[in-house]
Amino acid sequence: MKALGVKNNGLTLVELLVVIGIVALLMAILLPVLGSARDAARATASLSNLRQWGIANLAYMSEDRHGQFAWDGYDSLSQHIMADPTKPRVWQEDYWWGNALPPYVGQLPFKKLGRVPLPPGNSIFADPSSEVPQAPLDSMGGYDQGYGYQINGTFGMAPDGGPLHQFFSYVPNSGLDRQPNGNSQGDSDPPTTIRESDLASPSATVLMIEQRTTRAELNATGLFASNDGPSNKPGCDPYWDRSLGRTKGDWQRFSARHFKGGHLLFADGHGERATYQDVISDNQGVMSTVRIPGEDSRFMNRPDRIWAPRVTPTP
Repeated sequence: MKALGVKNNGLTLVELLVVIGIVALLMAILLPVLGSARDAARATASLSNLRQWGIANLAYMSEDRHGQFAWDGYDSLSQHIMADPTKPRVWQEDYWWGNALPPYVGQLPFKKLGRVPLPPGNSIFADPSSEVPQAPLDSMGGYDQGYGYQINGTFGMAPDGGPLHQFFSYVPNSGLDRQPNGNSQGDSDPPTTIRESDLASPSATVLMIEQRTTRAELNATGLFASNDGPSNKPGCDPYWDRSLGRTKGDWQRFSARHFKGGHLLFADGHGERATYQDVISDNQGVMSTVRIPGEDSRFMNRPDRIWAPRVTPTP
């Protein structure tokens, strides 16, 4: 029995339920906003990393090199093996991009790292929000979905004694050194580089890309029915199976983890965001659907985005 004149300041069950309901409603409203802000912050951090590569590249070219870009290496997975085993491996060469550029922005060259910190580690080589692959190799035999951003120990050892680890989220555009006939530099060819004077429009020429780290990223685009490995169905993105364990790449390996797209760095040093759909589309906005030789120029050398500057675009 309550004493006369004494107020009960506690909440009734109904009042408590109302408070809980209001809190739940506020959480439902705020969580998507907070999630979007977090995603935007991650995208900004990734673009900042790519711009660091742009700063490094401009500094490298200005150091009495007459506008010469750092060597981007070779296309294939065997790029870390020179034709002559008595010579240094690609990753040991000072003029290779992974060694030549990082010191200009206060970072260690790859040959001193040997093992790139995996996300969310602090490294300009890796996007802190990229997904780390889990399996050693995928069923296609490529370093794609797997924890395969790793160079076999027979190619060289990291400074800590373990195998080299090449988890690179940002890589040079492999179309830069394509020959007029569309062919890329072969593993047995002598190293060649391109100069800024070779580019008709540096502000439109792609220098580096944010490369996807798993094929699962393509699911986020909503453009295709299924992108989950060998069960890929007809009508899906034809580039889902492109090997990703590389130290260079082109539009076929573009990322889709930041708002259904990623980031591009251009030869004049500026970076920008692009959707995956836009990157794989031609001048009329038609998405590329068939993987054929020469498609880099047939579909992708647009006036506003040049992937292979030495190759004449096919109408």
